[in-house]
Amino acid sequence: MKKYCGILRIAFDTQIFEQYANRFPDSHIYVYLNQCLIYQTEQGKPSTNLHQYIDSSTHLDTPMISLNEKDHNVVSIFSLYNGSFYIMKVAPESETLFSYKPFILCLLFSGFLLIFASIAVFLILFRVMHNIVKLSDHMKQQDKPRLTPYTGKITSDETGDLAISFNQMVQHINELSDSLLNSEIQLKNAQIESLQSQLNPHFFYGTLESIRMIAEINHQELISDIAFSFANLMRYSLSREYLVPIERELDVIRQYLSIQEKRLGNRFDVTWDIPDLTDKWRCPKFSIFNMIENVFSHNVSKCKDFIHIHIIIVRNDLDMTITVKNTGPGISPERLKQLQYLLAHPKERATMTSENNGRSIFNTSDRLKIFYGDGYYFSIESEPGKETTCSIRIHR
Repeated sequence: MKKYCGILRIAFDTQIFEQYANRFPDSHIYVYLNQCLIYQTEQGKPSTNLHQYIDSSTHLDTPMISLNEKDHNVVSIFSLYNGSFYIMKVAPESETLFSYKPFILCLLFSGFLLIFASIAVFLILFRVMHNIVKLSDHMKQQDKPRLTPYTGKITSDETGDLAISFNQMVQHINELSDSLLNSEIQLKNAQIESLQSQLNPHFFYGTLESIRMIAEINHQELISDIAFSFANLMRYSLSREYLVPIERELDVIRQYLSIQEKRLGNRFDVTWDIPDLTDKWRCPKFSIFNMIENVFSHNVSKCKDFIHIHIIIVRNDLDMTITVKNTGPGISPERLKQLQYLLAHPKERATMTSENNGRSIFNTSDRLKIFYGDGYYFSIESEPGKETTCSIRIHR
């Protein structure tokens, strides 16, 4: 049985709640005292069941914020006076906060981008790997002595750079292989020539000496002198020296000129303009001799005019220049241009015919390069009908 002792009437001014509510025009404010609603900004019954938040927030000293997914709003609640006084704010949120459509669209768009990126990466990798596989297959087929360059499509990416580098390497290896093959051929030829030169030359010397003695017995001094000079030339030619004293080379030239003088008579003369020489100055064997021999092969034997030969040697402390000048028909501009080109491009000499192929000139130039490297000097100039000049420079 309930007993009432009296009635307590509580009155309060709502202005303070209205000021608070004005700060949040889109929200609804609810005030509870002992779980009784004493103030609200929303007319009628609250759209959200607020008692569930009152029960769960009893004796909370700090504000609580809860998300109501059903009603699409956010409930903020804090209590005073040990849970007897509550102030709640219900803030409605836009539909996009709880809508899954943007998330689904974003997920679909991300999936599309991922698929597109995967396809693009696959196509790029397929293109690169396809070219690499083709290049690799071509490399595996290189089982012949001479490599073949890659003839497939060369792209503008790193794979193309790899193919270009491979082709450059193939070209360089083939050039080295050709050079090695030529060196082996030259070595074989040199070995054959060496074996041939080892044949006993005394047979030739003995034969020439017999001819000379018979000529002397029969008072044939011309034949005797020619046989003697020719024997000296053969002895010099068959010697195994590569670098010889300059004086010895000049002595052999004098022997050769003696033979030509007896053969041709007074069709040429020789002027010597040389300094005193010592054995310290040496030159490749036949390097000067070949220049003199060319005078007779291409001038004296081809015209009846008198030929003047001028041999000039100029030296300093480091090098010596030997020049041979001669009058006569000379060399045509076309032939001279061809010789100068072939001197600079040895590989093109294979196109020369055996007749008048300039072998002695090329031989002299090549041997000078072997002995003196890139610092060697060989020059040939000609003015048709007037004078031809051939010069070499050697080092001490």
